[in-house]
Amino acid sequence: ATGEACRTSHNRGFTKNGCLQDLVVKGAMAALQRRRAAAAQSAYAAVKEIAYEEIQSAVTGGSVIGEGAYGRVYRCRLGEEESEVAIKTVGDEMLTAAQGNPDAEALIERMFMAEVRTLGHLRHPNIVRILGYSRGAEGRRALVYELLEGGSLHDQIHAGGGTLGGELAAEQRVRVALDIVRGMAHLHGLNADILDDGAAS
Repeated sequence: ATGEACRTSHNRGFTKNGCLQDLVVKGAMAALQRRRAAAAQSAYAAVKEIAYEEIQSAVTGGSVIGEGAYGRVYRCRLGEEESEVAIKTVGDEMLTAAQGNPDAEALIERMFMAEVRTLGHLRHPNIVRILGYSRGAEGRRALVYELLEGGSLHDQIHAGGGTLGGELAAEQRVRVALDIVRGMAHLHGLNADILDDGAAS
């Protein structure tokens, strides 16, 4: 098919060099896609599956730092090193709503694993890094993220509840908004399925 395309292009007045350039470009693009796929697979492999019992133990000794439609986020110590992490768990309300509904359960599982795969190979300054995931009995699920110090976005923006001290100035709010847009644009550019609890403040 490629040879036929080259002959057709040549008959229309194009040179063989044009066909060769086309083949070189296509080859380079294919090689780039293979490298990206390999890098993504390597990064995804670094996302650990963690026993749910370990998650439960960490959450029990942790503290709630956020809550949304998806569930709660805990600040915990995890692993032998007791590294500080953020653990997001599927809330009881979502589990109850999906119970006995195969379609809803399948959707939660699809979105859960899509987030693991997507964030597993993402490296972006405005997107938090995922470290691990866990699945337990009765649909229990959890995602483990790097812990970002400084409180929630809401706390930082309103009334000095964060670590910056005092309410953010207009210029700082604009910078925060731009950082959010950059991160969201990157995700949407990948057509990512993310279990988002919302960014409204």
